[in-house]
Parts: sequence; C-alpha cells; structure tokens
Amino acid sequence: MTVSQMQSIIKGIINNEFGLTAFAVLKTDDGFAIKKFIIDDNLNNRVKELFKELINNAFLAADFELDSADNIADNRKVCYEIVQDDNYSPFSFLNNYSSITEAYSEDDLKNINGLAFRINLNDKAIWVYQHITYSQLVKRSNNIYAIFQRNNVYTSLTKDILKIENKIDCLIIGDSIITANISLLQRCFQFEEYTRREAEKTISVLSEMGIVDNLDCIAALGEKTRLTYAKKLMKARNSPVLRMDKEVLFDKLKKLPRYKNKWEFSDGKIKIANQQQASEFIKMLNDSILKSELTDAEYDSSVKTELEPLK
Repeated sequence: MTVSQMQSIIKGIINNEFGLTAFAVLKTDDGFAIKKFIIDDNLNNRVKELFKELINNAFLAADFELDSADNIADNRKVCYEIVQDDNYSPFSFLNNYSSITEAYSEDDLKNINGLAFRINLNDKAIWVYQHITYSQLVKRSNNIYAIFQRNNVYTSLTKDILKIENKIDCLIIGDSIITANISLLQRCFQFEEYTRREAEKTISVLSEMGIVDNLDCIAALGEKTRLTYAKKLMKARNSPVLRMDKEVLFDKLKKLPRYKNKWEFSDGKIKIANQQQASEFIKMLNDSILKSELTDAEYDSSVKTELEPLK
C-alpha cells in the first residue's frame, strides 16, 4: 500500500460523520478474543474526536512515511506496514466483530490486553488498536481513592477506572497493520516468530541459488536470541544483489576493494568459514555500504533512497 492509497482510504472515512464501536481485547489461552466495550454517547463522541485528531496529526501528515515490514532492520522512525496473511494474522480475532454479543464487565479486567475501536462509514472501516498499559488502570482494591462529589464532599471510589489514552498503537486497514510500535508486536503478537520465518525464506533462496558453501553459519545468526540478524536476513530476501547474475556478482566481489578479501571462492561458491564472514555476507546482501563521490569515504548505511541516474 502506498501512502497516498492509505491516506485516501482514511480521509474517505474520517472526513465524514463516521461511526465508532468499541471492543475490549482479552487475552485467552488460545490467543485473543473480543467483547463489546459499551460506552455512552458522551464518551463515544469524545473518543471519536480524540482519534480523528490523532489520525489527522500522525497518519495524514504531509511528511508521513510508510515502509515495508521487510525493512524493520533499518530501525527508522517511521510506520511500517505488515500485511496479514495465512502465516501471520495477529488481528484476525477482529474479523468476527459483527457476531459479538457478550459485553465486557469488571470481571474481565484481569484479562484485558487492549481496546479496539472500529471507525466506519457505511461498509468502509478502519480499526484503531490501543494497548492497555499498567498506568491506564486504577484498581480500587489496591488503595483507597477519594473522588470529589457535590457539596464539597469526597467519597471513596467504588469502581475500577480504565483510561483511554491519547495514542494509537496500531491502525488496521483491510489486511494491513500500520504501526511504528514494532516492539509491541514482538512482545504481545508473536512478531518474533514471523520475523524468523521470513528470515528462513532468505536462507531457502540462498540454498536454491547455490552461491554459498556453508549456510549453517548464516542460519545460526538468524537463530540468535536477539532479532538483529533475523531482521537483516528478512530484509535481504528482496535485495537486488540476489537478482544479479551469479558470475557478474562473483566477478565484482573478487575485484571490489571492500569485498575482495572477505571470502574465498571455491567450486563456484562463496566459502563462509565463521560467523564473522556470515555477518559480512548478510551486510553485502543488503548492499549497505555507501561511498561518497565527494570525499571517497565509505559509510555503513542501511537506509538508502535510490536516486535518478545522472544524464
């Protein structure tokens, strides 16, 4: 999805008199479930105004940037798009919203994970997901809370309080999750498993190409506890380096000063002897070295914008 496509969908809804329905997202043994989160008209209108303002300021801003989830290794301060499919669909529990009849109650507070708001105009809709943090809950059982009543009298709080915060953690449009909060997906929505599966696809591509003699060293990096290399491998799957002719690639690697002493070549393959060489190989796949024509200095830059060729 392009930024213009995304913004067109959003504008078509929030620039009109849209409706809003709220749901509580509950953690279950099998994953997540939703219940109706019933709010009165006054609160409904305030929430609508809140999200309209947040969406306008963040997602409809002129400088809004959207990147593919394949590029999360770049760690840019942008929103990423994760397209849900059969292999990864963390918000699929929202699909049955229309059949939900059970309402959220205080008994569900211990299982609440977040709030999901369906913003719709007729049959068009987007979802706002807000993750619930500890600071958003005021539980009367832990302390004695006094609230101000009429006639200058304080009385004790008799109900728990749940705060709706001034934030949007995820925007869901169709099958696309739009978010800058990748760490939330990793903590709560099994994004780590998704990343590792995508990294394994790069290993499979390399195996089919037959350009490396020891994939185990590369696979071991992708299996490390931290996701750093798994993310880099996921990004590498779409690398233009992998679309190069094998002989042309090898010829360049043997001649370029940056790479010619990195690896040995044997039987038409790159020999990977250790994890250091595997790390350099992944960096090469992502083509992350930039050389300044002005200063001749080289930079390790994961984020590159391709420029129009000079005439």
